Amino acid sequence: MLELERNLFHLLNSQWTCRFLDRLMPLVTDQNAGIYVLLAILIAFGVLGGKKGRMTVIATIIAIAIID
Repeated sequence: MLELERNLFHLLNSQWTCRFLDRLMPLVTDQNAGIYVLLAILIAFGVLGGKKGRMTVIATIIAIAIID
């Protein structure tokens, strides 16, 4: 069983990779940088999303204010 787990670990971490996600995920998961990614997404929604985009931004801000 240990050998199977080791082989699966090496398969997932060395062969099944995605360059885009390898660069994106540290930005998303870093608590300090994650806020900038969220802010960029909210700005994009607000500017490019029309009325639904602006409503999404407002709902997200309200949700963050409630849980924070």
